Amino acid sequence: MTAFNTLAEFDQILFAAQNLVFEQKRDEQETIYDKFTKPGDVSEEDYRDIDVAGLGLMAYTPLGGKNHQDSYKQGTAIIVKFPKYTISLVTPEETRKAMLSNGRVKKDKVKLFSQSAEDFMRSANLTREYIAADLIIRANSTTATRSWAGTFRDGLALASTSHTLLKSGATWSNLQTGSAMTQLALLDGLAMLAAAPDENGFPQGSIGDVLLVYGPYNQFRVTELLKTATTPDTANLTVNPLAMKRERAGTGQIIPILDPFLGDSYTGWSLIDKRNHALTAFVKEEPQMLNDRDVNSGNFISRCMQRFAVYARSAKGVVHNPGL
Repeated sequence: MTAFNTLAEFDQILFAAQNLVFEQKRDEQETIYDKFTKPGDVSEEDYRDIDVAGLGLMAYTPLGGKNHQDSYKQGTAIIVKFPKYTISLVTPEETRKAMLSNGRVKKDKVKLFSQSAEDFMRSANLTREYIAADLIIRANSTTATRSWAGTFRDGLALASTSHTLLKSGATWSNLQTGSAMTQLALLDGLAMLAAAPDENGFPQGSIGDVLLVYGPYNQFRVTELLKTATTPDTANLTVNPLAMKRERAGTGQIIPILDPFLGDSYTGWSLIDKRNHALTAFVKEEPQMLNDRDVNSGNFISRCMQRFAVYARSAKGVVHNPGL
């Protein structure tokens, strides 16, 4: 004797159980992308922004002379859309009838519904991670995809040797020549990070803590470079500046972030000014479960959807090395 009189009643319980497991797993997910991105404004249907170069230096004005005149310079407006990502699973009517009639409802031995909820959540999480990994992998690429803008503020890649300042048109670089990860490459990258000017051409000052985002290929190399007290790859006893300890956060520490979603063979990395970077993740709609029943076939359709995007409103605060 079963507690369910109809398949519809049974389906209703399955819906509720599946959604409950999904919501619990969603809250338990550990993410990596939010360690090197900042949350974006999703209060509107899309994100719109524009940058402006402010006033420059004052000019000497002689007695009775005319005031030095300056003006603001407006940049190109950007619009970031929030695309929808979905995945679905169909459970035949016959399968659910079998579960209802043979007493295995509570046991769900094959974990058809509890496991599928976990799988949906894992799929949603992995999707976000791979999209956000484009901020590193595709940093020097201008090829647009469904999830990657390709070009940014000045019509160039996120990492480029010829970025232009909004007001003067002078160029600056945040793209290193591809190389193996070495002490010299990291020190050169840190120098480039500190040298990036603001839109008026002024130095930005101290960069504070720096995030080093890399893939599995360099995981042991990073440990060697950041933990060895003396200069790596040499026999001398010169102090390794990358291994110098800082007394407190925000004073120039290098914070390593291993991102497995960059891929085992990816040799590149990015140095990111933790305080001043503009790498942004937009979570417009958190992953959510939706359940439907096909009136024509009686099949049970489980759907998961989310709306997510990444963008960089500025290339400043990032230096990229594409690796070997």
